Amino acid sequence: MFAGILMFLQLFGGVHQLPLYSKEKVALPAVVSDNSPSGYFNFIWPDSLVNNYIGDVESISIDSVGDIYAVCTAGDMIVVSTDKGNTWETSLNTRGFPLASVVAGSYVLVSGQGTGTFRIKSGTNEWCSADSGLPKPLWIWGFAYNPAIHTVFAVSYDGAGIYKSSDFGDVWTVSDSGFVEPVVPGFTTYPILQDIIIDTVSGYMYCSTGGFDSTGNQVGGSIWKSTDNGSYWVNIGLNGSYLVRSLAVWNGTLYAATIGSGIFYLSGDSTWIHIPSPNPNVRNGRSIWFLRSTKFGLIVGFMYWGLGVYLMQGTPSSPKWKYLGLAGK
Repeated sequence: MFAGILMFLQLFGGVHQLPLYSKEKVALPAVVSDNSPSGYFNFIWPDSLVNNYIGDVESISIDSVGDIYAVCTAGDMIVVSTDKGNTWETSLNTRGFPLASVVAGSYVLVSGQGTGTFRIKSGTNEWCSADSGLPKPLWIWGFAYNPAIHTVFAVSYDGAGIYKSSDFGDVWTVSDSGFVEPVVPGFTTYPILQDIIIDTVSGYMYCSTGGFDSTGNQVGGSIWKSTDNGSYWVNIGLNGSYLVRSLAVWNGTLYAATIGSGIFYLSGDSTWIHIPSPNPNVRNGRSIWFLRSTKFGLIVGFMYWGLGVYLMQGTPSSPKWKYLGLAGK
């Protein structure tokens, strides 16, 4: 995937034990705390998470005991820090491109490209498979955990749909009623899914679609909403040529980040309004890799890391931007 991809700390378990791999210490950046000069939030700049064979962090999760898990696509490794990011060690080799992670109760789940979904209990070092009921091979592109119903949701990039598990990954079942037709005829059964989130206030769930077909052509996406814990989904717009990479709800407003078209927010039931990019780079400034909601504002990270990371405050119609720096610095 893209070098230096950064995913911020997020709140996010069949069973045969998987072997653990090298315990060699890896030099990584430390966690920046709330009382640091940045004054914002706990996060890591992991794009320098490289020791010749480890790098390209796709996601980061902190479990219930404070251990930090970083999902690294370079080297197909999950690395863990038990001392707030000062030192790291390899925890698992997925033997396939790892993409996403989620903290669910006292477990951490991670996905590997075509190699399954894996689970570890907080405070232990024993991984197990957690993919019964999932089609194989499968690319899990994103997870979300709804603590109100103790259910993990997973979205698939390769068109297999949405799945859910109420036992931390022991068994998965389909949860994608409402997707009435494929967006890539002849290639997938369901849309290519990019992200899934849960609005912790309303309880509503949102997922986004869009991607590239088997020939490498971009496929337009859309955004979907479920008001019944994922049992049924309805389209709420932003359809057409948009590849909707990431979603976030901040201060009661739903935001959508796209690759190539910038950021949008939802006004009403299905009207999407564009927000001008905080970066003047006309071409690259329209490609947003992730959004994350924090108590301080909305975090915006660009796919092209020379453009850095921003914090949005204010309102959707009158945003105020603060530059937070470059990944790796």
